[in-house]
Amino acid sequence: MWIPAAQIWRKYLHQGCVRDFVRIPHQGIGFVCTSEEALRCLGGVTLKVCDTLVTIRKYSLFDKLYYVDLQRLPFNVSDRDIYNWFVSRGARPVLITATHDHGMLKSRARTVYFNSVACPQGLFEPNGEPLREVFFDPADKPCFVQHRMFKYNRYAH
Repeated sequence: MWIPAAQIWRKYLHQGCVRDFVRIPHQGIGFVCTSEEALRCLGGVTLKVCDTLVTIRKYSLFDKLYYVDLQRLPFNVSDRDIYNWFVSRGARPVLITATHDHGMLKSRARTVYFNSVACPQGLFEPNGEPLREVFFDPADKPCFVQHRMFKYNRYAH
């Protein structure tokens, strides 16, 4: 049975399953959802908020986990190579996926998720600096690491 998006939203709003709304600049809205059913049903729903269409992002178990994006990845580096490299540093990934995915087009850049909400210790250099470059092959140019936490992306001498 097809139910209009606004009606689905109203159903969970009146049941008290969605609350604590906040406006997030340049991203839309955020809210607390207290129902597993509402999590599944509201993902992808588009609402009109103050004459602006806002789409509710689908829920993912990985949303809270720490991740890094690997940019400028050499073509010969596989997901298994990425996994093994991080495991050798003591930071075991739980998911490696394309950073951008639009239908059949997937980016070469990879997002690597770890089973932690904080930055794993394996993502720091021995001197305490956050990992910023990865050389999967010493003959290749480096792959750049973008951390989930912005403060680790700043370059300091």
